[in-house]
Amino acid sequence: MGAPKGSIKQTAFHEVQEGLLLALYLWAVFGLLVLHRSMILAENHISFTSHGLAIINALALAKVMLLVRHLHVGDQFKNAPLIYPTVLKSALFTVVLACFKLWKMR
Repeated sequence: MGAPKGSIKQTAFHEVQEGLLLALYLWAVFGLLVLHRSMILAENHISFTSHGLAIINALALAKVMLLVRHLHVGDQFKNAPLIYPTVLKSALFTVVLACFKLWKMR
């Protein structure tokens, strides 16, 4: 994950593209979770209309993920077997995103 070589414009385009792809993925996941929650609540005749929050959460968490990735968290295990950096980075991203989500809910 080295920094892309090129002008500031190319770097900015690459970062925006990467952020939008992350946000799109997160939006799909969060959207499905919101859809599931609304279906469960609809079975009990409870209205639920927070579908727009999924895209806002996805954009915010995608930006946090990009920032944490640029801090090179967990890169010290780069030469270890693939399972170690994968599990470590997954755990670290989970903790950071959970802390961000909890801080945002305050």
